[in-house]
Amino acid sequence: MNVAVVYHSAAAYREPLFKLLFSKDDLPIKFTLFSGRSSNESTIRLMDTGLGSPPTGNGRLNWHLIRNFWLGQFLFQPYVLLLPWQRKWDCVIFLGNPYYITTWFSALLCRLRGKKILMWTHGYRALERSRIKRLFKNCFYKLADGLVLYGERAKDILNQEGFDPKCLFVAYNSAPGVPAPTPLLAQNSNFLSFKHAAPTIIWVGRMTPAKELSLLVEAVNKLHAAGTLCNVVLIGNGPERSNIIQQVAARKLDDYFHLPGAIHDTTKLSAYLNSAHVAVSPGAIGLFAILAHGYGLPVITNDNFATQGPEVEIILDNETGSFFSENDSDALANALGDWLSIPTKRRRAKALCVERVTKCYTPEAQLQVLMRAVDAVCDKPYSEK
Repeated sequence: MNVAVVYHSAAAYREPLFKLLFSKDDLPIKFTLFSGRSSNESTIRLMDTGLGSPPTGNGRLNWHLIRNFWLGQFLFQPYVLLLPWQRKWDCVIFLGNPYYITTWFSALLCRLRGKKILMWTHGYRALERSRIKRLFKNCFYKLADGLVLYGERAKDILNQEGFDPKCLFVAYNSAPGVPAPTPLLAQNSNFLSFKHAAPTIIWVGRMTPAKELSLLVEAVNKLHAAGTLCNVVLIGNGPERSNIIQQVAARKLDDYFHLPGAIHDTTKLSAYLNSAHVAVSPGAIGLFAILAHGYGLPVITNDNFATQGPEVEIILDNETGSFFSENDSDALANALGDWLSIPTKRRRAKALCVERVTKCYTPEAQLQVLMRAVDAVCDKPYSEK
């Protein structure tokens, strides 16, 4: 069975999954990637296009580069209109973004040509209040024979919207840099040379207003005022970096905060994560939740699931992390204090955090869901093709 997978661009964090999908010759389904070289988001690191077709082994991918034409958030990929006419493809997987204009036309042509369609999408974080927007998205999704989703919340909302749950497949997500599940890494608290010995909080991401790092600075200030000392590592760059540095200095917390900038080297990033005790994301969280859990770190984030990434579902409240009231620095300080002050609670959480990752949030788990989805929409086991 041959399956075409259409992407806008290949983000670097997708490389582990893409190497499984597009370079393994022993899969009963042959996946081929079609993507452009450009993204409309300048902050997204892309994979090395040198890994692309023609495949010659040594990790090369079955990957065909096509041309992208961006107009704001709208994407035109002319080559994608040829896929419905190519007899080779049994199924085409599109990204479920209704602003990718050629996807509408290519999907319609695929239906007319008898090819099966899957859409890989976030679906809904929350039900659209606008009936017109809901109708627009639902009409787009109904072009597909099935939807591959990143979380159970999206599946539940789409089910409420009348989509057949048998055609909704939750593949979750995966993050690069997650360590092997066993044995659990021993914590290396000596990696960081903070002036004061205290538990370490870590955050990794892009420093933007949406990440609410100012709230973390305020919460840490309140913890220190109450006598609970902690150190903080903030890894990343972005427009909020200078503002955060100023806030830390204004509260005389310089000795307790370490901002090394963006780190793309997985060995160095691993050392930081392995030195931490608790992970936090005061604003929206995404792949960082998976990465932190992979190191056995409990994750604390806010309780507004309508704005959270689907990866927030990996967190089990009070078991592998906590949710605090959004925009409430007192609630964040209390949640942090709870995890920082009870080492036995952190130790109990460690194995469960890793288990949560290995069960659903790995490239291997995603591959299995994708193959099941193709099998289901094609209505014939892939082993018989």
